[in-house]
Amino acid sequence: MKKDMFVMEMRRKNHTITMGNYIIKNIQEEKIKQYLKKAKLPQILKDIEIILEGNIMMMELTEALKRQNVRKVPGPDGLPAEFYKTFQETLNLQLLEVMSEVM
Repeated sequence: MKKDMFVMEMRRKNHTITMGNYIIKNIQEEKIKQYLKKAKLPQILKDIEIILEGNIMMMELTEALKRQNVRKVPGPDGLPAEFYKTFQETLNLQLLEVMSEVM
């Protein structure tokens, strides 16, 4: 029950942030496209793009948590990285699920 509430709260906070970003995105999307077209930036190779757009793996999540500064707050939930490191065994599957939805 508590795990489900955690996942629901993470989704709610992410949805709120995503919705705010969506409004900004719609307003500026055309300006960004025009700028990028003029800038003629190098393109990402297709095989690298596929890797970057792939699912997050548990190993990647675990490694990212290891590298986090315990006193930093990595997300909108206000919980420090120390919380995620302490309860990693309990939260990893739910956290991976939330992260996968965001991607």
